[in-house]
Amino acid sequence: MSRIALEQVTCAWGETKGVDRVSLSIAPGSFVVLLGPSGCGKSTTLRLIAGLETASEGSILIDGRDVTQASPSERGVSMVFQNYALFPHLNVAENILFGLKVRKVERAERARRLAWAAELTGLEPYLQRKPSQLSGGQRQRVALARAIVAQHPVCLMDEPLSNLDAKLRQTMRAELRALQRRLGLTVVYVTHDQIEAMAMADHVFLMNGGRIEQAGTPEELYSRPLTPFVARFIGTPPMNLIPLSANGGGIEIEGGVSVVGSAGAAGGDWLVGVRPEDLHLAEAEGLPAEVESSEYHGADTIVAARCGEALLQVRLPRLTRMAPGERIHVRWRAEDMHLFERSSERRAEAPLRFAWME
Repeated sequence: MSRIALEQVTCAWGETKGVDRVSLSIAPGSFVVLLGPSGCGKSTTLRLIAGLETASEGSILIDGRDVTQASPSERGVSMVFQNYALFPHLNVAENILFGLKVRKVERAERARRLAWAAELTGLEPYLQRKPSQLSGGQRQRVALARAIVAQHPVCLMDEPLSNLDAKLRQTMRAELRALQRRLGLTVVYVTHDQIEAMAMADHVFLMNGGRIEQAGTPEELYSRPLTPFVARFIGTPPMNLIPLSANGGGIEIEGGVSVVGSAGAAGGDWLVGVRPEDLHLAEAEGLPAEVESSEYHGADTIVAARCGEALLQVRLPRLTRMAPGERIHVRWRAEDMHLFERSSERRAEAPLRFAWME
């Protein structure tokens, strides 16, 4: 098992920085996800670890060895790509063994590793088929088998499930995680899908604009986001962010909605964050809002309601019928509230309380 460390790594092309002074440490045998929207630098970071991109600044270490200038073949890592990168003219067995043949591994050892990898990935019945004769999930397994047959301790995966349908993605997530644990691999996994990250990761690095916005366990990013970006990115539906001003001890929602409460001596502009599942309907006392739409999902109903400039999403259990234009009140508990300074976009702990929290 190998520890991976990036120390103040930058990757720039002229004036453009794909990765900007990124530092991270990945424990041996862990499943780590680089998460973020398109263009945030997550795939570039993965390619830097693999040696497919060159760092402009900083150091990359694998198992304590500086590999910043090392070639990909010298780094002891394998990689699974988004498009699987299979050779269409080779059968499954030949695709899996291609790297071993290039490295001139002996025939008997190749046969032993092929049998081992095929059994692990469930490909034994398909070894003589060409990639065009396989389903998407089977092609994904071939790419995975080719990666693990090299028996490198580090496996890098660049959105390997993005070409699969939703049901198969869910199945393959469980299979990948089980295989990683069984083999003790150190896996670095890139995705833009926060559901994948929450379901699979031991540790998440959420990236934004080439930098790490927040790092932690899935539970830490969900329960204590440090910035509005993290608050909105993690969670489905995303966290509600309500813009308000606190002046002279009063509270006003942006859009001219006054709310009874206390801000103590704290003044300034804030964003109050509340997750849809933490909002509750109230008879009267609470935040006034007007329903704009509702979506029934079977297990719950997502109601969108407007309060001033804020569009709130409320997750209600099972079927809850609400018509557009209906007026409601919503409230939340003090312990479910997150507060961010709008000027710095950082988490804050101001003494803010609403009337229904008394």
